[in-house]
Amino acid sequence: MTPTRLLRWLLAFVVFGVPAVLTAVTLLAVEDHPRVDQDVELTLEHIERAKAILDRHNIRRRPGSLAAITVRADDASAAANYAAKHFGHGSARLGLGMGEATVAISLPLRQGPLGGFVNVDATLQQTAALPTLRDVRIGRLPLPDWLANLSARSAM
Repeated sequence: MTPTRLLRWLLAFVVFGVPAVLTAVTLLAVEDHPRVDQDVELTLEHIERAKAILDRHNIRRRPGSLAAITVRADDASAAANYAAKHFGHGSARLGLGMGEATVAISLPLRQGPLGGFVNVDATLQQTAALPTLRDVRIGRLPLPDWLANLSARSAM
């Protein structure tokens, strides 16, 4: 292949291929309805237990240290739903199991011409270090585990 022909092929890919791939990814990732739609139900007991956990594991006392905490499943799910509602006007559900947590989040797209919702489903797998992601799905778009974990590490 001549350099001129290669350059034309590359230019055609950039002009037509990249927008087509981005459009397909967007159409798969954005959905019409939320998969999780829950009201925030924080009770006084949730808040008291959260405050007790934070008091026991005050990071100002031991900056830079890691600590393990025990959290009830309903407290964790309520906190995740509260955070999704407060920061993204969405909803979340969290399930805790042996060595893993399943997470489902629905966030509305308020900006741009699309509208709709970004629905994310994932499993966090316990490891000796930080948890790893597996079975991540954004809308109807499955993400390979390696890509999900690479993205999570980059975001941190």
